[in-house]
Amino acid sequence: MSKAKPISLLLIEDDPDDVFLLREMLSHISHRNVFGISFNITTAGDLGTGIQRLGDDGIDLIMLDLGLPDEVGAEALTKLKAHTALPIIAITNRDDDVFALEMIKSGIQDYLVKSELTSKNLQRSICYAIERDTLMRRLNEATTQIRTLKSLLPICATCKKIRDDSGYWQQVESYFQQQAAVTFTHGICPDCFQVMMSTIDEQRDHMKPHKHTCVVSAETAAL
Repeated sequence: MSKAKPISLLLIEDDPDDVFLLREMLSHISHRNVFGISFNITTAGDLGTGIQRLGDDGIDLIMLDLGLPDEVGAEALTKLKAHTALPIIAITNRDDDVFALEMIKSGIQDYLVKSELTSKNLQRSICYAIERDTLMRRLNEATTQIRTLKSLLPICATCKKIRDDSGYWQQVESYFQQQAAVTFTHGICPDCFQVMMSTIDEQRDHMKPHKHTCVVSAETAAL
């Protein structure tokens, strides 16, 4: 994570005391400066307002209270995820491992119980959430590239260039370097090596001086 760019965090929490506590913890994390983390915090007191705040530029992470006045529990998470693919950390008073596992399976990055919350585990949760989200995005991009490579590719029958999605023709090496970060090394396969050597031998034979053989008849030799 960049030290220069603060993490833009959307906190959806209706309890003013919890908002104050979380702000204090986030401020403490910033002042400790272990990883160069700082925060721009946007708050919302209910899910509807939180969803509206998603239109703000540059939101990196959402902290969602699962006990909001307009939506509670899994319903709040489902409704929020319908509007965003941003990483979400759930915060709740509900200390329930089964429910926590269900929330994790639903796609949140972490599940934090308020009574057990400290600056240290909050910092760890935020760092892990952002890094996991970055890795998942890269994995999805790689999966998309693999699907593209498995599909039919238009290729020139003469020069073997490949036509990309924009309609431009590229050398095979250039196309695969862009699509799959492939670096090419060059060699010669056995079949091509044999053809190349045969061509060299033919060229050598052609370049050799021709020896003219003089045939003398018996009659001519007797003269």
